[in-house]
Parts: sequence; structure tokens; C-alpha cells
Amino acid sequence: MNPVQRFEIYGGFGRGNYLRQDNYSTFNVNCIRFFIQPAIGMTSRYFDLSLASRFTFADYLDGSYETPGGGYIGNIDLSGESRFSMQPALTAKIGIEYVKAVIQLGCSIPFYTVDPDNLILFDYFPLLSFGLQMNVDKLFKKKDQRKVLNY
Repeated sequence: MNPVQRFEIYGGFGRGNYLRQDNYSTFNVNCIRFFIQPAIGMTSRYFDLSLASRFTFADYLDGSYETPGGGYIGNIDLSGESRFSMQPALTAKIGIEYVKAVIQLGCSIPFYTVDPDNLILFDYFPLLSFGLQMNVDKLFKKKDQRKVLNY
């Protein structure tokens, strides 16, 4: 790859609670999550663009999916369940060399179903996020100003 092109692989681990509520359902789990995220893109002094796809394994320690009054799916105990999913995303960064505004558009694609009718627990709606990235080390790094003393 040349200096403008970039290939990266990130990995990660997390433990926490995920809660999603809407008018039709409540999804609430405590989970451990592992992911690997390969990405390819281009970078420049003022603009970066990358396409990534995060592959995630989530182990639900305890939790449930509930619909008011039982709903069409009913109430499902997710304790001890494990799930795989993929989250492709397009990320753009715009700014000066050490401080950039970040915008990311992606979605979540599950690799599982929750019942024989193949109903999906998650929606495919787009995920949009904004942020600010600062490279603090380079932003405040000063040239070595030490003088060499000759005796």
C-alpha cells in the first residue's frame, strides 16, 4: 500500500449492559463482547475515509427480550445465549492534521434469528454517529530543544 492507502485491524473486548426500549419491546442484557474490525481506506492531512466491518461475538450473561402483553414474539429469556453479528460502517474524518471531526454511518446485521418464523431481534436501521478525534501526542509534541554540550 502507498502512504495514502491504509489497512488496519482492531480487536476489542467489553463487558456491560445493553438496554434498548421502544413502543413495542424492551431488550435488556448484561453481556461480554469480543470483536475484530478490519478496515481499508485512505488518509491525507485534512481528510480520511475508511470502510470497515466489525465482526462481533456477544455472550449474554443474563437478560431478556420482552414485548408488552407477550406480543407476537412473546417474552424470551436470553440468559446464557451467544450471538454473532456484523456491523459494516463508512467513516469520514475532516479537519486539520491533528484534530478532525468524525462522522460514521453503519448498520448492524445479525447472524441469527429468535424464533422459527425467522423474526430478527435487531433492526437494520442505519446507525449514525459523530465525534471529534485529537492526536494529543502530535498536537503538543515539540521539537527537541536540548542543546548538545561539547567539552
